Amino acid sequence: MKPLTAARLAAKAYIDWTHQVDNAKVYVEHKKDWTAIAFRGSDGFADLFRAADAAPQWVPEIRCHVHRGMWIGASAIFKLLCEAGRCHPVRPIVLTGHSKGAAQALLFALKLRANGHPVDELHLFGCPMVAGPEASALLHGVRVRNYRTKLDHAVHMPVLTCGLPNLLRGHRVARRLLGHGPVFAHPAPLVRCGGGLHGIHWYVRGLASWA
Repeated sequence: MKPLTAARLAAKAYIDWTHQVDNAKVYVEHKKDWTAIAFRGSDGFADLFRAADAAPQWVPEIRCHVHRGMWIGASAIFKLLCEAGRCHPVRPIVLTGHSKGAAQALLFALKLRANGHPVDELHLFGCPMVAGPEASALLHGVRVRNYRTKLDHAVHMPVLTCGLPNLLRGHRVARRLLGHGPVFAHPAPLVRCGGGLHGIHWYVRGLASWA
């Protein structure tokens, strides 16, 4: 899937979703060549509350630390789609999302892989750090594209609870003071696409300029 198509699907999830559970909403679209699941970004105070629940949670199923609040939504969508038998398409699965949606798409991808479901592509737009570095190994073979705009600083979040240590551990002195507890990281290098802010429309605009 082209990155611009993935960004537009992530934008569509804000206004049109097909499934909803807990604090997660997704838009599912089937095409001849792929099945896309786009996760909606933040929508109100409930989402902000979950974003603030950023304590690392060890999940034996994927052998990785994750953002506790985001994991709840991703797990709920997995139960709704996959355990109900709706997640076995013959087409390649493409996951996408913006901001909170990107975070849940990433964690959903990890849960899919851990349960034997194929994931072909993962497009992340303005994705905060919500999983430990172990996630990269679980996503081996998945085409992961991780985008940010020039002024989107959400990619350095979370800064609550465990996020501040995440930022400070990048400095040698702080590492010695804070120890070596779980640290969140990005599953793939960040690629800059445009000079805008955090909104999904900035990503659509930036990627459209590449065409």
